[in-house]
Amino acid sequence: MSGATEVTTATTTADSSAGPSAWVQQSAITDPGRHTALFDALVPDGGPRQDGTGSAVADGGPRRHAPVSAMSDGGARRGGTGSAVADGGPSVSGASTPAAMVDAVCGAVRGLVSHYVGAGIAFSQERRAEADSRWVEDIVESIVRRDPRALTEPREPVERFVGCCRDFTALTVAALRHHGIPARSRVGFANYFGDGFWYDHVVAEYWDGGAGRWVRVDAQFPEEWNGVNMRDIDTAGPRFRGAAEVWLDHRAGRIDDEQILDYGASPELPLAGAYFVRNYVLIELAHLAGIETLLWDTWGAMLQRPLRRTDDHALVDRVATVLLDRDVSRETLEELLAEPGLDPHTDTKISLSPSGAFQQPVTLAR
Repeated sequence: MSGATEVTTATTTADSSAGPSAWVQQSAITDPGRHTALFDALVPDGGPRQDGTGSAVADGGPRRHAPVSAMSDGGARRGGTGSAVADGGPSVSGASTPAAMVDAVCGAVRGLVSHYVGAGIAFSQERRAEADSRWVEDIVESIVRRDPRALTEPREPVERFVGCCRDFTALTVAALRHHGIPARSRVGFANYFGDGFWYDHVVAEYWDGGAGRWVRVDAQFPEEWNGVNMRDIDTAGPRFRGAAEVWLDHRAGRIDDEQILDYGASPELPLAGAYFVRNYVLIELAHLAGIETLLWDTWGAMLQRPLRRTDDHALVDRVATVLLDRDVSRETLEELLAEPGLDPHTDTKISLSPSGAFQQPVTLAR
């Protein structure tokens, strides 16, 4: 495609890549692009916005994004995705992120997306194909083309964007980053759907400077769901587990060969077990490094099919070990992603999409 821009991770400086502030910048995929202004309204009354440190700034104060036009010398430096970062990158202070702001964002996102299965609506194949949209800009375009009202206005379920957990999370992350809150997506498995199975799932997490920790939220559900606080999932115990954690528990024998079959897409589908979890470790790495792929994208090391414990899993084991550290730097993740077989830019295909696409080559170019 002429003029296409390859998906890259957001540009960071040596300082900004070392802490949570590295995740305040939009990635190429989460950048709202021409719909950036629509994200202003996702915080009540247009503010307060965050200054990238976890502290609120008055409405009209500095924003953590900038127009696509080039910045003048001495002004904010733009990453490669159209997000502005102050020279040297934002810092992280001890101020807390207002819970009302996060809840407002999650509530708005819930009114914009219907899960292609979970909504209980028999969507056509054409509508289900919306879930193959990887760019937040395109997701928002689909939403406002169908209904031009503000993003704070909930749509009827049948009129919402048809997607999955990845899309609830991508919109949430984009909105939080837009308002200066460090945010990222986590790929793994959740058991709060009611039947004991660990379903593949993607949630958002944001940095709360006051608490000094990453807080996991699930915008697909209301604030309380099946006994879990969806605005701070970890308070309910291990109800969501990252793919890396599950993989390493399996490798260590803490999850045996029978139990690992309870981790997957559905108890009614063959998409479960060690091979499925193994590939999700690589998707988790891509998301954390700023390439928020579709859940049915496949590439590189995923296209190999080691299924036995005796096979060589050293590369995935190493990736998973790095991902266990929730304080891992963005720089470390990007260096790891550059190793052979781990970069989604390599031979990426759509596999088993809800639209019916199978092994369809795609390009991570815009």
